[in-house]
Amino acid sequence: MPIKSFFARRAARKGIFQRKTKAQLTSRVVIRKPVSWQNRLLWGGLVAVVAAVAGAALFLGGQYSAGYDSFSTARSMTELKRENAELRARAAELTNALETASTQLHIEQGAHQSMEAQLLKLEDERNRLNRDLALFDNLFPSAENDGRPSIRGFRIEPASSAGNLGTWRYRLLIMRSGKVGGSFVGEFQLQVRYRQGGQDRVAQTADAGKISEALEFQRYQRVEGQFQAPPGAKLLGAVARVMDNGKLVAESIYRP
Repeated sequence: MPIKSFFARRAARKGIFQRKTKAQLTSRVVIRKPVSWQNRLLWGGLVAVVAAVAGAALFLGGQYSAGYDSFSTARSMTELKRENAELRARAAELTNALETASTQLHIEQGAHQSMEAQLLKLEDERNRLNRDLALFDNLFPSAENDGRPSIRGFRIEPASSAGNLGTWRYRLLIMRSGKVGGSFVGEFQLQVRYRQGGQDRVAQTADAGKISEALEFQRYQRVEGQFQAPPGAKLLGAVARVMDNGKLVAESIYRP
C-alpha cells in the first residue's frame, strides 16, 4: 500500500540520519589534558597585569588629553620639595647667624657702655687730681715768705647733682708758706657777680653767692661750698678774699 511504503521509506531515512549523526559526533570528540591550578593562576595573573596596565594607560592618556601631565607634576613637586628644604636650611642658617650677631652686638654695646662709664669716671678722677695738684702746688714755695695767707686753686663749677639747675660749687685752698709762727685767725669772703636782665649785679644773699666764713688754721685750709644763681642770671665771675681784722691780705678772681 502506498501509505505503508511511505512510512517504511521515512523510517529508513530516519535511521540512516541517526546513525550518521552519531558517527559525526563520535568523530568530533577530542580528549584534552586537564589544566593545572598553577597554570590557571599564572594566566590569571597575566590577564590581571595586562588589565591594570591597560587601565593605567587609559587613565594617563585621559589625563594627558585633558592637559594634566602627572609625571611632569610629580617631577615639579619633587623639585619644589627639594628647593623648599634648601630654603628652610638656608633660613635656619641665617637665623642662627642673626642671633649670633645680635648677641655679639649686645655684648659689644654693653662693653662700650661700660667703657664709657669707666672713661667718665677716670676723667672725673683726673680732674679731681688736677684740682688737688693745683691746690697743693707750691705749698711751701719759699722759706723767705712771712707766713701771710694766699689763695690757690680757686674754681667754680656747675654742681654735678641732677635736677640742680643753676647750682654752682666753689672750692679753693688758703695756705701759708714759709715760716709760720702760730695759727691764722681771719675771715673768708666770696662775692659772686651775675648778668641779669641786661645788667650786671652782685649777689646780695649767702644763697646767691655773698658768703662770709671764719678762718682759723696754721698751715692751710680747704674752703668749699655751693650757691644758687638767680633765675635767668648768667655767671660773670667771683672774687674770693681773705681778711685779717678787716684788712685784705689775699685775693683771687675767678672768670668763667
